Order: sequence, then C-alpha cells, then structure tokens
Amino acid sequence: MAEKTVIPKLSVKALGCNPKAASALKEGDTTPVPLCKVWGVATGVKQGEAANGQIWTALSGRFEGTNIQDGDGTVFQSGKLFLPTGFQEVIEGALAEAIDAEVQFGLEIRAVRASNPIGYSYQAVVLVPPRENDALSQLRDWVLVKSLPAPAPQQRAPQASPPVAESHGVTSLPAPPEPEKKGGKR
Repeated sequence: MAEKTVIPKLSVKALGCNPKAASALKEGDTTPVPLCKVWGVATGVKQGEAANGQIWTALSGRFEGTNIQDGDGTVFQSGKLFLPTGFQEVIEGALAEAIDAEVQFGLEIRAVRASNPIGYSYQAVVLVPPRENDALSQLRDWVLVKSLPAPAPQQRAPQASPPVAESHGVTSLPAPPEPEKKGGKR
C-alpha cells in the first residue's frame, strides 16, 4: 500500500506535477501527458481571499491524489481541493444538485499542447463520474432489510428458495410470499 501524506491543500501543483511538459512537445503533437489522479467526496465549497486580494474557490470534503507523471506512488490527502477551471465547476454543479448529500468523483488529469500563451491546456478522464453519495444509503438498506418480519411458514409443499441478490455489498432478501386467498363470500 502506498504511503499517505496529509497536506493543507490538494492541487495539480501541490502534487508536484509539471503540465508544461505538454508545451515541450512538437507543434501539432496533442498527445496527452498524464499528470495525476484525484478522487474524493466533496461536501461543500469554500471561498477566501489571497494576500494579493485575489478571490479563490476550493472544494471542501475528503480528497486524495497521486502524481502519475513522475511521482513515487505517495498518496496525498487533504480537506481542500483546487481543480483546474472547468473541472471544478462540474463537481460544484453536481454538489449544488445533491440534496442533503455529498458528491463522489475520480479524475485523471492530463495536459496537452495548446496554442494559448502558456502552451498547454488541461484534460480530464473521468474515472468515477460525479454522483451523489448518500453515506447512509447502505446502512439504511441494511437496517430496513434486516428489520422486515420473517416470512410466514407455507402450507404447500416446499419449493426451492429464490436466490439471494447482492447489491452494493448489502444482501437483500426475497419478498415475503403473498398470503393464500380463501374461497367464499363474506
């Protein structure tokens, strides 16, 4: 297992990646340069003002990342994440749509040669699509399934039991049999 290091903020730069490596490629070569992988659970958005007066926005939550460009496999952890422009807004949008929940995601961030003044642009490969992460859903399912009343014994000849289904590591039980209908009017 890789060593884990806690840092104050997670970003492409904080992971030690060099996106300028893409600008060193030959003109017209848009081969992506893999930089890092970041993943986590976003719970909110923080804003602040830097010493130079510039306003910053970061995701807050639980995040990890690793440098795949030339890193040693160290996994860095932080409660604050800065993603390149465009990617962060996707996570912020998913977070705004999540009702009373968190948003989990995973990205591989790459750089490609570009004709802009800095010579590169970012790309992201979605490893885990941003989606609502209801932390209580598995526990809720487990508690509700386990608290169902036991099925009543059947009067008929025994039949083969239906298979038990697995769903996200939570065992679900088959629905209880419907009671037999008795004839006659009331």
